[in-house]
Amino acid sequence: MKTKSITLFLKLALLAGIAITLFGNVSPRPSANADSPLQAEAGQSAQQGGVMFVGNMGQFDTRARFQAQVGLGILWLADDALWLSVAESPPLQGSESASAERDDRLHESEARQAVNLKLSFPNANPSPRLESFDRQETVAHYYRGSDPSRWQTNVPVWGGVRYVDLYPGVDLEVSGVDGRWTWRLVCKADCQFALQDVRLRVEGSETVTAENGYLHLTTSVGDLALPLLTTEGIASTGQPTAAHIAAETFEVAAPFAVVTPGGDMSPQAVYPEEAYFGTYLGGSDNDWVYDVALSGQGDILGRGTDNRDIWIAGWTASSNFPTGSGGTSLSGTSDAFVTKMQRGAVYVAPAFSAYIGGSDEDSAQAIATDASGNVYVAGWTTSSDFATTGNPFDATLNGCMDVFVLKMDSDGNLLYASYLGGSHVTVPGLGDQCGDDEARAIAVDAQGIVYLTGYTYSQDFPTTPGAYDTVFSYFDVGLNKDTFVVKLDLSKGASGLLYSTFVGGGTISRGEDIAIDGSGNVYVIGNSKGDPGGVNHFPTTPGAYDEVSYEDRTFG
Repeated sequence: MKTKSITLFLKLALLAGIAITLFGNVSPRPSANADSPLQAEAGQSAQQGGVMFVGNMGQFDTRARFQAQVGLGILWLADDALWLSVAESPPLQGSESASAERDDRLHESEARQAVNLKLSFPNANPSPRLESFDRQETVAHYYRGSDPSRWQTNVPVWGGVRYVDLYPGVDLEVSGVDGRWTWRLVCKADCQFALQDVRLRVEGSETVTAENGYLHLTTSVGDLALPLLTTEGIASTGQPTAAHIAAETFEVAAPFAVVTPGGDMSPQAVYPEEAYFGTYLGGSDNDWVYDVALSGQGDILGRGTDNRDIWIAGWTASSNFPTGSGGTSLSGTSDAFVTKMQRGAVYVAPAFSAYIGGSDEDSAQAIATDASGNVYVAGWTTSSDFATTGNPFDATLNGCMDVFVLKMDSDGNLLYASYLGGSHVTVPGLGDQCGDDEARAIAVDAQGIVYLTGYTYSQDFPTTPGAYDTVFSYFDVGLNKDTFVVKLDLSKGASGLLYSTFVGGGTISRGEDIAIDGSGNVYVIGNSKGDPGGVNHFPTTPGAYDEVSYEDRTFG
């Protein structure tokens, strides 16, 4: 009998999104055809299950009524126009440390360009009524900043938006089909409107041409393809033609999709053999996922089906990450995110996604669940206004970068969030340097006690009396980073630190993963770097498999 191996590939950083794939035994996926004009289609959503339209409940600019993430850009629906904001594609860069990530993103933000395209209908109703339709199971949460009164939870998500009576008896419907946004004019009963009067104005593009159901645009950030209109209940006539009427302004007559013989409006999907589930998740900037967990509730049903929830955590620099974002840009350079993929044999879309952070930079590095369906997340933050709540162990940022740890229920409600870290390290000859602390892994026991590991560059990182090592290890200027191991009871507030210790040898060591057994024993693995002479001072025990190292090594 052939045995199926199931692997969840998550830690892939891709342009404008994260690839999430659940495979059986498969061959490598063929690469997409880079020459296809639809590879740069601004109308294609990163969510192949559909396009999500998020209503404005105060998290967007007041001029926007709805927002949708549409692959390479953000689609904003205003009363009098549709706006498409498209940013230049960011370079992909991996990093081993939070500091390197911050440097990468700052470099990207300096070099990138963006373009805003305005799509409107001259001589149409200037004040149509906007109504949403096709309510989705997905909801969006926004935990932005430290003021709970500014958080928004359970923001509804829709499958489409209707401009009622854009023309007499004719509605404009904006929605999604096969993962691409689309729009159509719908003739209501007995409408007498003549389609030859419809004009589509495009502002912000250098050139506009129409071919095979798309408008092809040349912009400062590259070539884009936008869908032309379709119709329902009324026949379209004529070929679409674009006329240049002003600087970067074009007017398209008969802006309706007409496919020439042999033309194809739909990209061809290429899937590996026996792919159980695959999707992109992300926005138009860099998005990275660092960890995945399955909910403690539900069952694996076999052959790629599983009714447990998938939880993922990472960071996003995308203002249009598919939760609905807090405006056209993030609060800082990046925010942590947590996403729950809904239950079922096929995970069609997130049940919810949430930004979590403050006005600076935040990244979720690790995620775990308990048997009750609660979710625990740890990472790092440089935000002094991180969203702390629920009687935190520490409500104040201590150094340049602190650990954060948080707890959510299965619906994404934030139950607890806290800082954890030190303020400084004294370097001989340089004086006090700002502390940096980062959680890399998290585990939770049956009582809901949280265990963390990562690294610290803070000599005053909080430790507990009688711990294995309460003194930060020094060796040389700029080289000392210690692993930390922490046991934290989230229900006890400022007294919740049950155990905390340094583990290190004076150079660089970093805890990468942590596990606990039924007896309460804790297991940590990580990396340790040797000194400039090649000697590794990480502490080992007598009779260990390898007690001496003269190079960079893993530990456990």
